[in-house]
Order: sequence, then C-alpha cells, then structure tokens
Amino acid sequence: MIGMAAPASAAVVFNLNNVTLVDGGTLSGSFTTSDDLATLIGFSITSSTNNGWPYGNFTGTTYTLGNATSLFWNATQGLSATFPKAKLNLFFNSPLTSTGTALNQTTSETQKGYNRYLTSGSVSAVAGAVPEPATWAMMIAGFGLVGAAMRRRAAKVRFA
Repeated sequence: MIGMAAPASAAVVFNLNNVTLVDGGTLSGSFTTSDDLATLIGFSITSSTNNGWPYGNFTGTTYTLGNATSLFWNATQGLSATFPKAKLNLFFNSPLTSTGTALNQTTSETQKGYNRYLTSGSVSAVAGAVPEPATWAMMIAGFGLVGAAMRRRAAKVRFA
C-alpha cells in the first residue's frame, strides 16, 4: 500500500499598516500565523525612536519571536510579548480574520517603564502569489513540447 503525504499547512502573513503611536512613533513589520490563525509562527516588528517627550526616551527596536522571554497569542485578542528591556502589545478591535483587522487603542510599546499607545493602525494579510492562467498554459505547452521532442528523438544504437 502506498501512503499519501499529508498536505503542507499554509501560513498567513500579516503586515502592520499605518501604525502610529501617541508621540508620533511608528510600528512596522509583520507577523505570520498558521492558516487557521491558531498558532503564531513568527514576527518581526520594528518601533521607531522618539525625541523623549512626553513618554520617555524610546530607542528604535526590532522585536522578533526568538528574542521574546514570554509570549501570549490569541487570534481573538492579539499578541503580547515581553523582552529583556521592553514589552510589545498588539491587541485587536475584533477577532483576526484571514484578511486582517483593526488594532485596538490599547496596542502599546513599553520601554524603561514608559508606555506609548496606538493612535491608529491595522493589520492586513499579504496576498499569496497565484500564477495567472497564461503562466499555467505556457508551462503545460512547454511540457508538451519537451515530451514531443523526446518522442521524436531517434534511438541510438551502440555497437560493441
């Protein structure tokens, strides 16, 4: 009996869009979930620096899953990750869907005991690359031409 391989699980990538914080800082980057949104696979989110007023001096930081010391993920609520010297919260207004959602005002970055909260922003799914019908047609035609050329090739006879 020949076994069939299980289909590979797809991943969904979400980009942060226009995420602005109260002091004019920004968050940019993306996170990746399983296709059912239940599992956080990874993230890379970068915060910008600010001028130190009124919420303390924030340095530009890139947050990744591998650097987190603790992590909370729930597609209904959002992401909360703690790092050695900071904390990042991305909370959703409504449950995350396969197309995205708006971020909640409680989204924040914490450094040195100071919080800076979200003023606007959302997340949206990155569309996967799907070949156009013309691409598929050219590929199939190419396979046909290669097959025809192989069939027409004369067999070589070797004499010893």
